[in-house]
Amino acid sequence: MREDPKLADWDYIRPRVITQSLYSDGPRSGHFPDETLPPQDSDEERPLDALSLHTIDEDAPAPVFRRSTTLSPEMAMPERLLGPRFLCYLDETQPRGYRTFNTKDWAKAYGADGTADYIFVSYTRRQFYTLIAGDPSLPAERNVTLQKAADRDTATLVDFAIRASRAANVSAFWIDYECVQPEGGERAEDSMEDVYRICDIVRSAHSLAIVTGPALLPNYEHDGDEALTTKADWLHDWGRRLWTVPEALLCPAEHRIAVYAVGSPTPEHVAKRNLASRVWDDAGALRQLVDHYESSLPLTQLELISIALECLQRRQTEKRRNGDVAYALMGLLRQRPKVVKKDSDFQAFARLSLANDSNMLLERLICLKPSTLDAPWHNMRDTWKARLWDIYPLCQVSEIVGKDTIMLGGARGAVINWSNLHAVDFHAISARPKAWLMVRSGSAVMIPLLSCICFLWIFLSVMSTLASPRVPDEVVLMLYAPFAVFIAFAFCLALWVPALLKQLYSREIHEAQARFFGIEGCPDLEEAEKHIFGQAKNRIKWVSPSNPGQPASDVRGPPPIYGESARQFTLIDTLTLSAIAFEARRPPNVVIACGRERGFVRSVLCSYDVSSNTFIKEGVMRMSTTTLDRMPKMDMFRFTLSSADHGPEVTA
Repeated sequence: MREDPKLADWDYIRPRVITQSLYSDGPRSGHFPDETLPPQDSDEERPLDALSLHTIDEDAPAPVFRRSTTLSPEMAMPERLLGPRFLCYLDETQPRGYRTFNTKDWAKAYGADGTADYIFVSYTRRQFYTLIAGDPSLPAERNVTLQKAADRDTATLVDFAIRASRAANVSAFWIDYECVQPEGGERAEDSMEDVYRICDIVRSAHSLAIVTGPALLPNYEHDGDEALTTKADWLHDWGRRLWTVPEALLCPAEHRIAVYAVGSPTPEHVAKRNLASRVWDDAGALRQLVDHYESSLPLTQLELISIALECLQRRQTEKRRNGDVAYALMGLLRQRPKVVKKDSDFQAFARLSLANDSNMLLERLICLKPSTLDAPWHNMRDTWKARLWDIYPLCQVSEIVGKDTIMLGGARGAVINWSNLHAVDFHAISARPKAWLMVRSGSAVMIPLLSCICFLWIFLSVMSTLASPRVPDEVVLMLYAPFAVFIAFAFCLALWVPALLKQLYSREIHEAQARFFGIEGCPDLEEAEKHIFGQAKNRIKWVSPSNPGQPASDVRGPPPIYGESARQFTLIDTLTLSAIAFEARRPPNVVIACGRERGFVRSVLCSYDVSSNTFIKEGVMRMSTTTLDRMPKMDMFRFTLSSADHGPEVTA
């Protein structure tokens, strides 16, 4: 630990953000400012309206942000369903062969039969249309056609459900269009909460029955879909839907899954563990989830979330809410926040992350580097093949403050200088310690000795002039000769010392001021080194973006991978004497250390949007761990992963 406070000038420059409207989404007048992130020379120069870091003790541990003990309504945990609220009970006296009853009313009327086993019927709207009330977004003539299809398909599904219930020797079945309905004085929209708690209904079921068939209308949901003509095609199409994955994963494993198909007289019974190879293209990932829920190969919580989120993102869905993927994932976890209709997909996942805060899902996701610049924020494909469990977060989400914005705290950061390449202070290591010792010893001895000799020379000159009788010239020359020789030697040494010092300080750098310099394109590193260290000695080198400890194979950096929408930049780090090429939409203003992974620091490169006081993720870079100790701590700040939604590109 550096004891001298003045050595703090050798750390990276601290970022600061404007505190005005820090927690709100309201716009603020202004433009992209270079002055929002200037270097700070002293505490007195910092304006009062800036959230700077000079009040934070560098030796204090990073702050940990915890939720309040009083949760907001959005963060409240809904009650888990112990069973379905409505079931379709078999009743041969009814024209349809069943009666839909509230399970509580049925239990009061028939006692223990109210808690009878039931079959969970799974199907897709792609194959069976059950929206009996019609779709108001479609023309009237189309709704007439769909009404006929709904009558036909609901009758088909009921027939299969009754067959499955009798085959399993149970007295009831659950199917969504019949059993998701208001209870008592409940509003219809409130009963939709059951849709996102179907996971509890699946867990309580006797077994799962899958009903498949040909697509109702190939152009109804997806224009140009391929024709589905066989039972295998229908089952494969069932597996491509979002909500069928949790149903298959959470159904009880004690009974085989019954697969019914239109036109097939008998069902096929498939073991849950064998479903992956039959149904899903990503069978390897889904089989890991199946093994986890069958308790044969349990996953850690992070492995479960990472694999499940990646699988769910590939699925198609008839969207009910913007956050459907997060809500589908929520059904697989123990902590499940309340569904909020107005939430974006980002907010839904952020609430899920806060509810499961010990796993820090969103904090880990921030540190991933997507393989494409236009990848969505929830993309799980990391350029360096890292998974969520590989990353140890160095920051923490405090709260959600907007549609795609969170408050982030506990991180360390540094400013990137784009304005000029200025000189930095540094200490060099001599490659010739004897020469360095001679320079230091000579300076310590020669300066006082030369001063004494000059004094004696002047004294002798005065005394020889004032002496009487006059001192012979031969004697004077004899006295002056040693002094003249010594002065000549000292003069020659003085002429040699600058050249020796230049040679000494052009060697390896022991320590330098930590600074980040940003340059658009790929600069000439020798020219850059002249501006920073005074001369070019090939000390700044290109390094690999994936491994900062290795030199880059291409001195001009990696080939572009983000396409024409990206611009290429170079980041020069004077602490590690490295230059890293990267691509981004906008030039980043700040480097924020957000996590550790495999011995490296995952640093997020961020631009700054002054209109919303928000740091915007532009890219991710691996850096040496030595940079972390020299980065100042940051207080809480607004952060977003959605770079495409925050204004036009700006110049460096």
